[in-house]
Amino acid sequence: MKHYQLVGLMVIGIFLIFLTGCNEVDISKLSDQDLERISDKLVECNNPYIRVGTQCCLDQNSNSICDRDEKVEQKGEFKENHKEFEIPVTKTKYDLSDYPSFLIKNNVFDGILVIGDKAPAEDVISILDIAESLKKNKDNPVFVTQPLLDSEINNVKSQNAILVGSPCISKRISELFPNFDPSKCLNDYTYSGIPKGKGVILLIENDGKIQIIVTGESQSNVRSASKILSDYQKHKLDGNLIMVNEDGALDNTENESKQQEVKPTCSDECSTDTCSGFDFISCEIKSDGCKDKINQGIIKGKCNVECITNSHCNQNYECKSYKCVAKPVEVKETQDTESTSKLNALQTCYKRAKECSDNIIGVELEFRVACNDLYLWTQTATEILDFANGLC
Repeated sequence: MKHYQLVGLMVIGIFLIFLTGCNEVDISKLSDQDLERISDKLVECNNPYIRVGTQCCLDQNSNSICDRDEKVEQKGEFKENHKEFEIPVTKTKYDLSDYPSFLIKNNVFDGILVIGDKAPAEDVISILDIAESLKKNKDNPVFVTQPLLDSEINNVKSQNAILVGSPCISKRISELFPNFDPSKCLNDYTYSGIPKGKGVILLIENDGKIQIIVTGESQSNVRSASKILSDYQKHKLDGNLIMVNEDGALDNTENESKQQEVKPTCSDECSTDTCSGFDFISCEIKSDGCKDKINQGIIKGKCNVECITNSHCNQNYECKSYKCVAKPVEVKETQDTESTSKLNALQTCYKRAKECSDNIIGVELEFRVACNDLYLWTQTATEILDFANGLC
């Protein structure tokens, strides 16, 4: 049998040599069927190459598809997935450029952190990283509650929340995620409804409450997206949707290039917080990435402002020119009355000094000096009168 196959190959080889050596025969005129039969015998491709028609092509992942065709196929699949990944554009009061200021009130995180009941270790680490980044707010430390499980929440739409995980494993994320299709859950975690290899940070609003979903096609993609949100101070987040590449970088085509188109060049107005009189001027990084001066007005504890109202001062103190000063003792009327009494007592003392000196000038003068001393150093008129009555 092998002998016949060898003879057949030799005959075909001679036939091809004859054809190619003849100027009057064009191989391009052979039918596809003829070429297929000929190449099937003559074209041999060694691993990792496979035969396609009359040629060999590279197939490194051994899936019987040329790598060059597979790349085109993946590109098309990505575009198709991306087209399916449509996020309804709704106007929200805040977007990711404002994160996390709209979730912090009086140095307390005004919301909840959520993961699925069966969240993998990566999700737990991710939500704890986000919580830690909130605690280290650049202005003041922020109090953040412990993360909650899906089953511990009744209505996630009624409160501000940051949720981490896959819609395939987190019931609360599946409730919020636009156009969620459970049939696209390829396993317990991977969701093909998100473009392949992409992480997602999505901000939505329900009845005035903000929910931020940190998700992705796979666990590693969710982890990459969570790192971007944790390091929000290092990235220029903007809009309601952030796409993160598989390597952990922001998707240039979806995020950074768009920002560069709309962001004008700018320069910093300041480098640190300052004061203008009693007004506090904060230096803040705005959405354009530059530092701007913001006049916050008069703030207790800033710019030597001890108080704004009397309630900021201790008892017996009042607020004057933003300083706590002692209240004056209102004794003016009492002081006037006492002064008059002491003056009358002094006159009485002079009269007694004259009466008791037997008209001896030296003695009378000594008595009058004693009367003056009492007037100057005693508290009441009574002491002066007691001295006067005791002269004689």
